[in-house]
Amino acid sequence: MVLMTTPRRNNFYGTAMLSDELTKKDILNLNIQTFLGNGNMQHTFNTQAHTISIDNAILYHTLTISTDWQHQMDSLHSWVFSYQWDRLQDNNDIQQNFVSSFSKGHSDEHAFQLDLKGKRFEYGAKIDLRKLHAHYDSPVSSNQQIVFTQNIYAAYVSYQQTLGAYHLQAGVREEYAYLQGVQQQQILFSQHQPDLFPSVSIDRSWKQEKYNLSFGYNRRINRPQLYYLNPFINTSNPYQLSSGNVSLLPELTDNVELRFTLQNQKGHYQIFSLSYARTHHSIEDVYFPLNDSVLRSVYLNVPVANLWGLSWYTSLTVFGHIQSTLSANFYWLYYPSTDVVADTTLIPLSQQGCYGSVRLDLHGMWLKKFRWSVSTEYTLADGYVQGRSAGFFCADGMLIFPFLKNKFMAFAAVRQPFFHTYIARTYLKTANVFDETSRLTTPQRRLFFGLQYNFGKPYQTRRPTRQKIQLEDKKTKSLQEIIH
Repeated sequence: MVLMTTPRRNNFYGTAMLSDELTKKDILNLNIQTFLGNGNMQHTFNTQAHTISIDNAILYHTLTISTDWQHQMDSLHSWVFSYQWDRLQDNNDIQQNFVSSFSKGHSDEHAFQLDLKGKRFEYGAKIDLRKLHAHYDSPVSSNQQIVFTQNIYAAYVSYQQTLGAYHLQAGVREEYAYLQGVQQQQILFSQHQPDLFPSVSIDRSWKQEKYNLSFGYNRRINRPQLYYLNPFINTSNPYQLSSGNVSLLPELTDNVELRFTLQNQKGHYQIFSLSYARTHHSIEDVYFPLNDSVLRSVYLNVPVANLWGLSWYTSLTVFGHIQSTLSANFYWLYYPSTDVVADTTLIPLSQQGCYGSVRLDLHGMWLKKFRWSVSTEYTLADGYVQGRSAGFFCADGMLIFPFLKNKFMAFAAVRQPFFHTYIARTYLKTANVFDETSRLTTPQRRLFFGLQYNFGKPYQTRRPTRQKIQLEDKKTKSLQEIIH
């Protein structure tokens, strides 16, 4: 029998934005965002032989400070210099009966970028310096320290041209990366990786842009962060051990998308999208039996992953004043490889699987003063490596109370899950252990409260920047990102 208490968690979110027009040609923007989450999970495992009591204290903190200086040289040319600092702290303290273990990780990232924009050409250069630190201690590995270095140097150029109803944009980014891992002052790996990332898109519009057809291709890279690299074995569940992998390679993905957009006279639109992505060294969380009673999970690189996607998005006005959006996404995943190796164990992959979600968002005004929003989302059962699957359905509600002519706002939000199921299957070629594990988790209601104050003039920008995009996302999506 397994008994698990309800976990406790408290989260704090904060953001501050400042914009100042230094001169008629210069604007300075500053943005600060932070998140602090702490919680405690207590488990009690009762078996015929003994009882295992586990207390797991969790701390997760992020801080982002970014600034950009925009200068307008003339009506067609401008440049932007930006800097961003990201700080992450991720701690786990586990007390199992009378044996303790911990993992204390943090990372720092400094990103410098310069963009020069003209009428048709845009140039840029970026330097991204990252340090990832992991310090952990357990009965198996005592007082281990690992430092990962990721230094990326990149330059890009892009060109855009409009020819009648067609719009063409093409670009290329050259990137050089230096990667190193050091454990206990011994070098685990040292790599120099040059890469080239092209991108191209072409759009065709009809009838005053009421219809639009676009095709695009790009190549992207996704480097593993601290959570995926940390080799600390988490024993908070003694029957399901999990860890990261210091040997992970970055993911390289080629994306192709065909998109069709319809817009009516009222400004409502629909978007249909068909996409394909081919990822080399896809990072997956792979499960396999460690013995007859313990399940092991570790992040591994799958040689190739093929993903086909079909998406639909529409916006409507209901009853004349309620704004609504409805979206549906479906994906099909296929692995050409039949197996991977973890700890000398050959693990067969489920070579194909599908997953998706359907989401409905409603928002409007109550008594012409209070803003409200309601969202529902259903996540379809998915199939990844080894046939793991899950189903999830939830609803979010939010109400915003403005004061002092909208300068000050308070909000309250709630997330109510209705059910959450999880199924795991693991098959070996030589044995059949852990054929199927099914779990129905208890729905947990989450409450959110917050305050916001606006002063001065509206946030200023002469061109889209990271801060401007983040601000617009918060205006349109409200607190949905926080609730999720």
